[in-house]
Amino acid sequence: MSWLIVERKIGKAGNLKQRQKRQSEWNRKYGENWMIGYVIDGEFVSQEDALESIYYESYTIFEMGGQVLGGKDFVFKGKKGNMIYEVFPNTKPVQFDFIISTSKPGKEHRLLCIAEFLTNDKMKFATNFGFDSRPTEFNKENSIILTREKK
Repeated sequence: MSWLIVERKIGKAGNLKQRQKRQSEWNRKYGENWMIGYVIDGEFVSQEDALESIYYESYTIFEMGGQVLGGKDFVFKGKKGNMIYEVFPNTKPVQFDFIISTSKPGKEHRLLCIAEFLTNDKMKFATNFGFDSRPTEFNKENSIILTREKK
């Protein structure tokens, strides 16, 4: 069965109640046989499948000097942790927060960053390398160019 794309939006999917409300609105508008989802690499992926594979598993990994930081499960200075990210795409420049959690309950740190997408595979990225402030501009002291590594 092929799918007809009737509406395109970019943004967060929302919580379960928001997604169910949107599905009800679409049922009234288009009938009962509609599904909210995404086109990823040319294939339709249902919203629920995308939430599992993209949103909930959005871990970040950095490697610096042979030390791996981040991901779903890592150890740094003897403590287990993980690192995820949150993106605020409607800001200029785009704001990124890297959220680092340790095995200590309730303990998380946010590395506040900004980004500018240069191409589909490159972005300019800046941080003040602290957990208390977000940069407001890109400069040679706070910025690097990141290139996506394709598998």
